[in-house]
Amino acid sequence: LAPESFAISRWKINRTANYGSEHFDTEQLEVASVVWDAERRELVLDIPALQPTWCMEIQFDVRSLDGMPIHRTIHNTIHSLGSE
Repeated sequence: LAPESFAISRWKINRTANYGSEHFDTEQLEVASVVWDAERRELVLDIPALQPTWCMEIQFDVRSLDGMPIHRTIHNTIHSLGSE
């Protein structure tokens, strides 16, 4: 698995009565490494600059263990990391 198979970005928005605003302060996050967990059921990404954020997108293009292509886009929020 190659870190280049993952594109991760985060950004900020202004909260408004109309839900939100245009994105600003967009950053691309480096994926330092990608490995399978011990059971080979989950991918573990090392993202050194990972921090809590309201707006984040993870795009990836990989192959499953049986060789099937998987392309996905995930939008997520990170409220805290670890024991924060």
